[in-house]
Amino acid sequence: MEQNTLDAKVYKVQLSKLTSKEALQILKNHDQSPISNIPSVRPKAGEIFFISSGGDERKRNDWSHDGNQWVNKGGDGYPRKDKIMWGKNYNISLMPADKLGSPEFKRTSFMLIESMSLVLVQYTGDKNAYVPRPHGNQKSKTGDFVSPLPSVMTQIKEKSVNNNP
Repeated sequence: MEQNTLDAKVYKVQLSKLTSKEALQILKNHDQSPISNIPSVRPKAGEIFFISSGGDERKRNDWSHDGNQWVNKGGDGYPRKDKIMWGKNYNISLMPADKLGSPEFKRTSFMLIESMSLVLVQYTGDKNAYVPRPHGNQKSKTGDFVSPLPSVMTQIKEKSVNNNP
């Protein structure tokens, strides 16, 4: 299993959305696939990634912090009966407090229920639909805000509790 610590390595490029059946086959046969331990930053349309938490529960949601802001559109298990995989769909958020998101650029994640430490993530649509925006508390309006990974925030909280005078 290859681990890249600088940026996520693209598993494959496919412009059409993976079907649940295709995603399940890829997840079941991933042994030779490039696997990253961090999400890709600002991924492009068609890119598909394997992101692993390495079994570390604190890193389980790190895959979702790709630098874009998303609106969760729900998900479902596959197959419908005796579910073994979970898929979730996201639309790109175009403005603050956006509850619908734009279907012009989408992210879909798939993970086996028995091993949720490995996530298959695909991006489809028009990457240019996303317009970078600054953080609401930012003093200057230059640059785009990227939040720290959830695992980093957890580590900071743990250290601050343990080092409390």
